[in-house]
Amino acid sequence: MPDFQHREMEHPIREDGDGRGGESEPVEDYSDAVDTIEVLDPADIRISTKHPTVEMVVDRLRSENILVTPRFPMGGDVRQLQVRSRLIESLLPKMPLPVFHMVADPYDNWTVVDGLWRLGALRDFVVDRTLRLRGLEYMVGLEGNFFDELTHSMRRRLLNAQLARHVIEPSTPRTVTDNIRRRILSLTALAEDR
Repeated sequence: MPDFQHREMEHPIREDGDGRGGESEPVEDYSDAVDTIEVLDPADIRISTKHPTVEMVVDRLRSENILVTPRFPMGGDVRQLQVRSRLIESLLPKMPLPVFHMVADPYDNWTVVDGLWRLGALRDFVVDRTLRLRGLEYMVGLEGNFFDELTHSMRRRLLNAQLARHVIEPSTPRTVTDNIRRRILSLTALAEDR
């Protein structure tokens, strides 16, 4: 399978508007904008879709098998704390979250493509235990709590919640992986602009 296929763009000549032939002008040339078209073979794409529990993902975060950088600041940004707290609040009644997208290396370590701040919130709440719940909407009785301050049943409920994740497997060619990354990031950016 070729990595790239070149397509020559024709440069047709358009007659002027009087229909008599006369002078002609070239149609706009877009050949510089699109000079190669990448051909993706669906058979080359290897993506696994699973639903691990929060506890399984947290274990990977603890063992640093998921690359989550940068560290999120714990400053006084009230809006950021509220959004991160509401993510935790959503998991307690097992509401679904957006899908996480990651790329696996040959050692089964995952690099996050989409879902970085969500994983950061989980890490800070469950692993580092530095996130205090703020600005909750439905479970206001948990306002101000750290993970250790939740009841045993609430902690268990959170850890048993499932997360949807797609992992691009290492056997997927690098050009395909890079293309998928670009698409995910551009689609995420479009969704956030709505």
